[in-house]
Amino acid sequence: MTDMPRLYLTSKFIDSKSLNEKPRVAPKGEIIIDQGAEEAIKNGKSLLPAGVTKINGNFEKGDHILVKNMNNVECGRGLSS
Repeated sequence: MTDMPRLYLTSKFIDSKSLNEKPRVAPKGEIIIDQGAEEAIKNGKSLLPAGVTKINGNFEKGDHILVKNMNNVECGRGLSS
């Protein structure tokens, strides 16, 4: 998984109000992360490739992507780099 794009998360964690708002740009893909990675981003840490378990979709640098946990619950959004 060394070819994995980096993410710059737009927020540490998305609150329920943000989830109910219509996004301005539709996500191009999603990344599924493990529990350790979810805890890390909740605490403001970086998302490392080791925490990524699956990638869905095709996206390029700067594309909007969703970050979901192992239960398929959205826990963040980011821009690939």
